[in-house]
Amino acid sequence: MKKHKNVNNAYLHLKDKLSTCIHCNTTFKTKKGLDHHTIQNHPDFIESVSCKIHQCTYCIYKTTYKSEFARHNMLKHPETVSSCEFSNFRTKSKILTCIHCNATFKHKMSLDDHISKKHPEFISTTSRRIHECTLCSYKTTRKNHLTRHMLRHPETIDNFKFSNCIHCNATFTREEVLKDHIVKKHPEYAASVSSKIYECTYCAYKTIKKCDLFRHMSKHPETIGSKTLNCTHCDATFIRKEILENHIVKKHPEFISTLTSKIHECTHCTFKTIRKSDLARHMLKHSGAPRSVESIPCNLCDATFKSKQWLDQHTVMKHPEFIASVSNKIHECKYCTYKTIRKGQLAKHLLKHLERNEYL
Repeated sequence: MKKHKNVNNAYLHLKDKLSTCIHCNTTFKTKKGLDHHTIQNHPDFIESVSCKIHQCTYCIYKTTYKSEFARHNMLKHPETVSSCEFSNFRTKSKILTCIHCNATFKHKMSLDDHISKKHPEFISTTSRRIHECTLCSYKTTRKNHLTRHMLRHPETIDNFKFSNCIHCNATFTREEVLKDHIVKKHPEYAASVSSKIYECTYCAYKTIKKCDLFRHMSKHPETIGSKTLNCTHCDATFIRKEILENHIVKKHPEFISTLTSKIHECTHCTFKTIRKSDLARHMLKHSGAPRSVESIPCNLCDATFKSKQWLDQHTVMKHPEFIASVSNKIHECKYCTYKTIRKGQLAKHLLKHLERNEYL
């Protein structure tokens, strides 16, 4: 009896130290963790955050964790990071600890995936998109893991197109992954791969993914400082002229006249950049500024769409008599007349037949 009393007292003591989110009742061990959760899950209440906020200048990402901010730049905007910083990323990155147990991880994605699987009641604290199985309760932050999981459901097998490696027994659901597998595991047959192959100049590493080669090169200390551009106004180094000039625009505006690239300026504030896409993204912050997004009109009605894919989907669903004008691949249900250009939508539709036991 005394043992149970001590456990209860310890629990109450721990509970008193936890910070609770007033918007969803999720609890955290630190105020910084609570503030990070508020930024990620309740952005409308960001003004209540008291910890310092680190904001990405290339997208809308925000966090209270400096290490997470650095990791975001490394993974999402690697072209903005100097080769020296990228080289030291893995050695300097801190071990991430799950606040709900003692598990540790090297990457935020692994931690988020752990939480989604081991602590689903705290899934709202993860910052990444959650991919859910439509046939069971499985959840993950990794899209490729969901793809592998779906193969366990026999009724979904027909939705996948498999590519087999002719040199071993490996099977893949994407042609790109198969090609990369051949280059890395069967280099003697690399000539049979039609995609462009990127090769390391310091070892035998090859890949068809340019981003993978960039990450690999950071393992070679001899690459530090090679083919880099130095800022003459500070100690920053960059791997591309575009990034260097954009750095000067933002950090050394008094020297902007020395640049050769065209400067794009905001008409509502002092924002400047050499990237047209960055200006377009920035303009969305001004509520009164027009959104520079081109609309594609439907020739059969007054609807407009942001992409040809959405227009084709609209045509298939609303104007089936003109389905011949659709350029995207059309996926058809073999149990009824349903059609769509989105493979995921067909999978959801097939579930309705499964629930009604209409599979033949």
